[in-house]
Amino acid sequence: MVASITRLQHDPIASLLAIFSAWKVLLLTLAFLSPGPGYDTSTQLLFRGFGVNSTLPSTTSISGRIAQKLTRWDGIYFASSAERGYQHEQEWAFGWGFTRAIAYLAKHVPLMNSTLLNTIYYGIIIANVSHLLSVLVLHRLALALPLGKKKSTSGFALTAATLHILSPAGLFLSAPYAESTFSLLSFLGQFLYVSSFSTSSTSYNIKNDALLLLAGICFGISSTVRGNGLLSGIIFLHDACLWACMVLDRIGIPILSFKIVPAIFREGMHEFPARRLPATIISGLLVGLGFATPQYVAWTDYCSAGVANKRPWCERLPPSIFSWVQQEYWGVGFMKYWRLSNIPLFLLAAPMLYILARTAILAIAGRCDGKVAKETASPEKTQRSTKGVVTDGVADKTRDALLFRLALPQLTLAGLTLTSFHVQIITRISSGYPLWYLVLAREISEGDANEKRFAKWTVRWMVMYALIQGVLFASFLPPA
Repeated sequence: MVASITRLQHDPIASLLAIFSAWKVLLLTLAFLSPGPGYDTSTQLLFRGFGVNSTLPSTTSISGRIAQKLTRWDGIYFASSAERGYQHEQEWAFGWGFTRAIAYLAKHVPLMNSTLLNTIYYGIIIANVSHLLSVLVLHRLALALPLGKKKSTSGFALTAATLHILSPAGLFLSAPYAESTFSLLSFLGQFLYVSSFSTSSTSYNIKNDALLLLAGICFGISSTVRGNGLLSGIIFLHDACLWACMVLDRIGIPILSFKIVPAIFREGMHEFPARRLPATIISGLLVGLGFATPQYVAWTDYCSAGVANKRPWCERLPPSIFSWVQQEYWGVGFMKYWRLSNIPLFLLAAPMLYILARTAILAIAGRCDGKVAKETASPEKTQRSTKGVVTDGVADKTRDALLFRLALPQLTLAGLTLTSFHVQIITRISSGYPLWYLVLAREISEGDANEKRFAKWTVRWMVMYALIQGVLFASFLPPA
């Protein structure tokens, strides 16, 4: 694989486009060839309910058959909610921001007469375009946070982006689901956040503030697409805590001297200028605003003064419909999924949970490079040039401090999924967290024997899982 990457890295964008196209053709071919309507007829019922005859040419063509095969499980909720709005309480569990984007395009730029088919096709288009763009953004993020030898930066970035193409999320990144859009917004937010650190603290200016605020906007929008986008706010919470520790340290309370505080966190004091705090707070509020906006829209429908029969969650603090429907309709909650009957699902999720936890712990320990970085690179070495590519990677200590931050949402996601979510969804929602791709890419490129062996088997598992799960998904079979 390393030799292949070396041949491809001379034109990384063209190479990524070729790999992306080949992978999509393979997955969509499997979906097209999957037998029958599946054991569940929900897709057919959805089509009939909106007056779409499944025997019409628009649904029996290649594109029509693929559209039917991709409208499975949650895709049915996304499509129906986008077509006619949120009519039932439980539908609010599905990304409001994603369905509104689909609905807008279907209404103002229709592709055909059927409003349902318009929403489905736009859901598929948005998913695939978002996946491609997220691959390109991850490639740029990898150049900004290079791991390994300087001369290998281009190959490392190409490998990381390729891993996202081959994500175990598989067909979920092509179907009318929110995962691809979330990945794009998450990667873009993290790239903008990292870019706001790409200059020294002494030259911090309005441009850095703007990049930080743009990161907050991206994370906020991602929170309207998927609820776990709220976890990105942990990055800004970390920075606020870092500033608070700096203040305490200056007034004689040496909280950073406690052994339980990671060394990378202590060293982060030197990379956090005080004037960065206002933009950090605003960015964090933007993330919360993104999560709260759909909740407010639902509150006006169910809880405002003119509503006669208010729902129980209207009296809660905060009155969150998202938390209510997840608990009431989908059985989400602490340890609620820990049942003997769900053991197979925990086994399916175990590899991804391990990968997320392992790579996050490596970042927290400052060992993403296979060793603990000891010296900060000199300023003149922070600019990394490769053939045909100029990168603006940050100094090693700053890079490690940034990877530490990126590890926090990822590790939190793994913990919440293990204890509170439907555990099997981790193979698809993990697609929106870039750290594990970066660490695996470094291990593939120049890891030691054990790291290379682990990375090799991980890639094999990713590909096999995506292919098998793709066939099951198109046939309306679990896991979903």
